Amino acid sequence: MSEAKTALHNLQMGESIVSVSYNGRLTTYTPADMDKLSAYISRLGVECDESSTGAGRRGAIMFRD
Repeated sequence: MSEAKTALHNLQMGESIVSVSYNGRLTTYTPADMDKLSAYISRLGVECDESSTGAGRRGAIMFRD
């Protein structure tokens, strides 16, 4: 997530193109895409929160006699 935040900051500071890689996939953003990059950062934040709290995990609960 820090790479995406840095990329957004760089766009806000005037860079014309930034790239972010995630799971081996490289995505390029321009100033016109700042809203998309912000949404991506928000999604990453939600995913990180769910991973750390266990929320969003669904599975079977098994009981043994």
